[in-house]
Amino acid sequence: DASQEVSGVICIAGHLRSFGEPEVYRNLRKNVIESLRFTALRTVLISEFGASAPEEERQNPWRSWKDVASALDTVAPDVVLNFPVHVEGHPPDRLCHAKYPMSCNAQWRRLELCMEQVEIFEKSRQAPVDWVLRVRPDMLFSVPIGDIRIFDPQKLHLPMGSWTDAHDTFAIIPRHFAEVYFSTRQYGGSDFCWISPRENIRSDDC
Repeated sequence: DASQEVSGVICIAGHLRSFGEPEVYRNLRKNVIESLRFTALRTVLISEFGASAPEEERQNPWRSWKDVASALDTVAPDVVLNFPVHVEGHPPDRLCHAKYPMSCNAQWRRLELCMEQVEIFEKSRQAPVDWVLRVRPDMLFSVPIGDIRIFDPQKLHLPMGSWTDAHDTFAIIPRHFAEVYFSTRQYGGSDFCWISPRENIRSDDC
């Protein structure tokens, strides 16, 4: 039913990388934000650019406000959180496995910030949302995602290869699963890193 009221939050989180390229931000606007046809929507961008980019993350392409001005104008996020999310390092009592990517928990911290924005939006509208989306700012979608109403609200929708765990770059999440999805840093990295090597636990390959 195309007239059904459906609410959601789209959380665009991660390093900007190619976000400032017209092909990328126009695609994000058309194939994600507009195609979903939410009747109530809050779009959140969480990243680091300008002076907020942490030094340890500078291996990723640095972006200024000017670099992403057109992208911000087109995507038009309702909320922009621009501040550094630092690599946490080893826990106090032990070292992480040598193959553990030390940037994982910084990425997962951004997911916690996403969930905080979901709760703020819900408080402002005095009602829970129906869906939460997690999207990276540098993704390209070959076709529109489509009307959110076609997705089963009892299932979590995300890419997954037959050879690995669920992919962490994109997900369409029913609200009742959101707390679990966005708390990865707590249950996956409660000690900041896995004990087992990456070959045995693919979930740590963030």
